[in-house]
Amino acid sequence: MRRVTVIIPVREVGSYLLESVTHVLTNYPDVEVIVVPDYPDASSSLPSGVRVVPSGPNATPGDKRDLAARLASGEVLAFLDDDAYPEKGWLESALAWFNDSSVAAVGGPGVTPPTDGVRQRASGWVLASYFGGGNSTYRFRPGRYREVNDFPSMNILVRKVDFEAVGGFRSQYWPGEDSEFCNKIVTELHKRIIYDPNALVYHHRRPLFSAHLRQQARYGIHRGYFARHFGGNSKSVSYAVPTLFTAGLLFGPLIASVFPLGMVAYRGALIIYGLCVAATASWVWYHERNLRVAALTAAGIPATHVAYGIAYMKGLLSEELSH
Repeated sequence: MRRVTVIIPVREVGSYLLESVTHVLTNYPDVEVIVVPDYPDASSSLPSGVRVVPSGPNATPGDKRDLAARLASGEVLAFLDDDAYPEKGWLESALAWFNDSSVAAVGGPGVTPPTDGVRQRASGWVLASYFGGGNSTYRFRPGRYREVNDFPSMNILVRKVDFEAVGGFRSQYWPGEDSEFCNKIVTELHKRIIYDPNALVYHHRRPLFSAHLRQQARYGIHRGYFARHFGGNSKSVSYAVPTLFTAGLLFGPLIASVFPLGMVAYRGALIIYGLCVAATASWVWYHERNLRVAALTAAGIPATHVAYGIAYMKGLLSEELSH
């Protein structure tokens, strides 16, 4: 097996990080693990063999990954979020792709752990459902093998020489630094990023509603900003769909009042949207057999679309972001 360095950026050590490194070392005792917290006192509660590299309190996750990558001995850099832990077979599935020199990176799905709470599981289903997450559902549950031009850093493995060739993450932005990074791999190196459904990790979710919506709004504002200023892998029309929905929801009645059949069309669109939400909730109930999770998912889908849609428009109109 190729030499691998697992890199996990974190603010401070918590139960999720301990769970993550324990799973990594249990399944892959020979890998190098580098944890990058803000302060050095994190090492006391971590398993032996974990290398702790403090970054200081002002480093972004991208800064922390770049710091660890400079010190890594691995031929492949495996980036995980601190609240994600790998399934058995994770490395074996991903590393097989690096036999192809045209492949620079491999990502896999981050599935909501079945042990997560009701609100966390509902958050996961919002993102993993076709109506909630659109064409990005493969990031949250296993999909088909594919080549992608963007993938979140919660679970992505990168050939170190290619990582260095594009200068690492080297970004002032967070979130969104992973989109910049992937865009450089595709446009500057002209190499491939592969999605492998078997390179799977379990990724704890932010619970509905406030934490989940704040997270999605952060993603939305950065995606909108990137779409306007950088284009590349952020210019897909699919990212703008929640904004179009939100605009229609808010301004539809005003526009409909001008046209004789406008209100009929507006109400019809809302009915269709509601039926799609209900169908998704039924699908969730089929998988979960939990009415509360299904009901929260039904409420979370429109809330997520509106929060992301408003934030995307804000980002689209912004001349600069604070980070």
